[in-house]
Amino acid sequence: MHEFIQRQTKTTTPRIWKIARQGAKVIISHGQQDGKFQETSRICVPVNVGKANEKNAEESAQSWMERQILLKERQGYRPVGVGLSQTKIDFQSIPDNVRFWKPQNSMNKHMEKLIDQKEAWWMRKRDGMMHAILCDADGELQMYSSTMQPAHKNEPEIPWLKRYPVLEASLKSMNIPPNSILLGELVSVTGMDNNGYQTEDLETIAKIVKGKIELSKKSQEEIGSPWFVIWDVVYWNNNPWGETASTEHRLRHVHNLIQEKKPKFITHPEILYFKDGKSACLMPDDNHTEIEFDGSRNHAIDLAKLLGWEGFVAHDPSAVFGDKAISFRGKPDRPKHAVKVKPKFEADFCVQWNPDEGIGSWGKGKKAGGVGSVFAYLWNPDTLEWQYVTKVGGGLTEKDVKEFADPNLFPMVWQVEFATWTDKGSIQFPEFIRQRDDKLPIECTVDQMPQSDVRGNN
Repeated sequence: MHEFIQRQTKTTTPRIWKIARQGAKVIISHGQQDGKFQETSRICVPVNVGKANEKNAEESAQSWMERQILLKERQGYRPVGVGLSQTKIDFQSIPDNVRFWKPQNSMNKHMEKLIDQKEAWWMRKRDGMMHAILCDADGELQMYSSTMQPAHKNEPEIPWLKRYPVLEASLKSMNIPPNSILLGELVSVTGMDNNGYQTEDLETIAKIVKGKIELSKKSQEEIGSPWFVIWDVVYWNNNPWGETASTEHRLRHVHNLIQEKKPKFITHPEILYFKDGKSACLMPDDNHTEIEFDGSRNHAIDLAKLLGWEGFVAHDPSAVFGDKAISFRGKPDRPKHAVKVKPKFEADFCVQWNPDEGIGSWGKGKKAGGVGSVFAYLWNPDTLEWQYVTKVGGGLTEKDVKEFADPNLFPMVWQVEFATWTDKGSIQFPEFIRQRDDKLPIECTVDQMPQSDVRGNN
């Protein structure tokens, strides 16, 4: 039995989490210290059967248990008797149980009212991977991933910034004061559009971040250094701005910093707002076409579609996040003062599922024994070939998971909702909407894609 404890704040009752393995069965129990506990279990099965990395059921259970322990440790749980998770920033490092605020995923009444009154600030949502920059108590720079890991999991001895030497030099040129923490997005800039705005590709930055250092550096030689897009300051020179300063104050500070230092490979998102009844925009530089904006949610969505942006984060500029700015329980808080606003697209795809043949996957956990994900394709009438687009597994109900779990039912046509098309002809964040019996698979063609993404050689 492995027993762990997590203290969220100095005043809250600690939470206890226990995990044990009995053969192929893993048992988990959790609850507040001295309180009632809930228990769940999982029976693991052999994996990679017939392959060099085959594991029997017991080995699979052991690996799964070790993974759950690692995840809990990243949430601030510590073995009982070893010591409790940290509940403050000491500026020597960022504890791995820390998470910084995130915007809400759906509209709330507070932001809806603010938007109706044209008092919201609209920040362009960049399509990258969240990271934090710490300038520690000694003035040294450190970078952390979204889960507060200081390095690649397979290369823990190499700090993140050593993978990005050009970016590290640019950050040093900004003279960030000690005891400061900046939040931002690592993005791969692929060029500029006709309006002077940066274009980016999520798959490329994922390759740079997730690959080992040699592959990462090779990608940077071919594509260029990643950019760091600053979208917040939670500490500045030991001042806890995330907790005490307004959103407008923090965003204007980032803007002024970029304007003053003009660092290479560092910028901030475009920010639309209303001033004296007219639209205005905080822009990283002066080389953009001015955006005309009426302040409405619908116009923001239309702009995102027109410009090919992932979307916006609508902010209350007067908001102070207080204790919602930083969490010490391994899970971010989502204050009501910031919300994502993203366009949604729909398309029809021919989908195939036969996981035993490597097409799609079986479900895991609650989906076990059913559909995990399917492969989605579009027909290219010019090349007479099926063009692979992506995997789709989101949006399926428990009933869908079971009813679709028969390879003989495929191919079928699914209507899918998603965030956007990528430059490589894939889609992001796909969600199943419904099966279409009124359409043949061959009618799911590449003309649903943006014209620039119609390819015959993917």
